Amino acid sequence: MRSKFTLFCLIGCLVFSVQKTLAGALPHPYYVSIIEVRIDTREHLLQLSCRIFMDDLEAAIAKLYDLKVDILSSIDNQSLNDVIFQYIKQHVSIQIGGVFIQPQMLGYEIEEEAVWCYLEFKNMHEAGPVKITNTILYDFIPGQTNIVHCYYNGIRKSLKLINPDSKAFFEF
Repeated sequence: MRSKFTLFCLIGCLVFSVQKTLAGALPHPYYVSIIEVRIDTREHLLQLSCRIFMDDLEAAIAKLYDLKVDILSSIDNQSLNDVIFQYIKQHVSIQIGGVFIQPQMLGYEIEEEAVWCYLEFKNMHEAGPVKITNTILYDFIPGQTNIVHCYYNGIRKSLKLINPDSKAFFEF
């Protein structure tokens, strides 16, 4: 099982690398996003990072909010930052010990054909099992796969969610 997951991650990395070469020429053949949730109970901090293909995120925003955006030319645009945050908030939820966590958007950056979005929740005092619901791009890409990495005080666990499966549960 672990070797299948490692192979899947390697294929995902290869797809992201090849995508740079083919940018603009062809739609990418795989639809994969990655979220990382880092929980540090000693620092009372939760950090959430989401990696989404830029063209897919733009298409999802256009479909859901009837708003045409060009992320690449709108970097550091507060209204686009707000729209991206709204999209993530609508499609990712995190519970720790049964308590919903509401992180705040820090911003985003472009990495090749992908967008990394960063969110944070400070003064977190919750502990216990972690439940992450992730439906990023599910409403518009039937074959979407979402990889979820959860780090709890440095210990990492990961799951692969394939549309329509959207819930990841981690116990540490």
